[in-house]
Amino acid sequence: MKKLALALTLIGTMMPPATHADSLDFEAIKAKGENKKDQTLVFKGFYLGMPAADAQALLNHYLKLEQVGSEPAEPPKLTPEQEQAKLMGALLGAALGVREEPKGPFRIFKADGKLLVQRTPDERPFAVAGADGAIIEFEISETVRNKLFDSANMPINEFLQNFINAYDIPSLDASRVELNAQFLGIVEKVGFQNILQHRSPKGFEITYWDDPVILNDENAALVSTKPANTITIFKIETAKQRESKFD
Repeated sequence: MKKLALALTLIGTMMPPATHADSLDFEAIKAKGENKKDQTLVFKGFYLGMPAADAQALLNHYLKLEQVGSEPAEPPKLTPEQEQAKLMGALLGAALGVREEPKGPFRIFKADGKLLVQRTPDERPFAVAGADGAIIEFEISETVRNKLFDSANMPINEFLQNFINAYDIPSLDASRVELNAQFLGIVEKVGFQNILQHRSPKGFEITYWDDPVILNDENAALVSTKPANTITIFKIETAKQRESKFD
């Protein structure tokens, strides 16, 4: 448990200090989203192409978290000892079924030429922006979804139907993706994940990810999957852009 505590402490030291942030102009950010409804999916004021700083501020507002500065921060480099303690803490936490929920507001971090809206550099981001600061992807976890829509007691089928009704999405089509493990150049199918998906002519793809089904537990650790009950929204080419390739 000491290693787990040390790892959690290290994560805390990676957080940039809170900086001064102007008070949120909620109505102004919402108005930007309203003006985009004929161009893309807009939910709760969030939309693809919005500034990362707006997404950060809006999410902190909805989750009743502190408003902090939006200046992007690069996670500090860890020493080999710190990296080892962090890894051991993560492994120990997984073995014990312990997952420390990140605390504090969402911030903006830099990574691989992108901007990530997340609480800590180690968690999956709520939103990803390109180098220009415009959002190109949302990943709405079950926890965030329940807070945004007060949906903790709503069956997922009911939530998805309400979502597509509210945001004028025709339907979500069922399919599945294979889950593969790759080791030493060998690719092995170890399971699958059912999805519900819609590709819009407006240039976005929305996907609901069901529980992954692992058929081969031996190599399950080598598989990267979307977390169960997650909703992703990606920027893709519009229908006209896709059709132009066939001219």
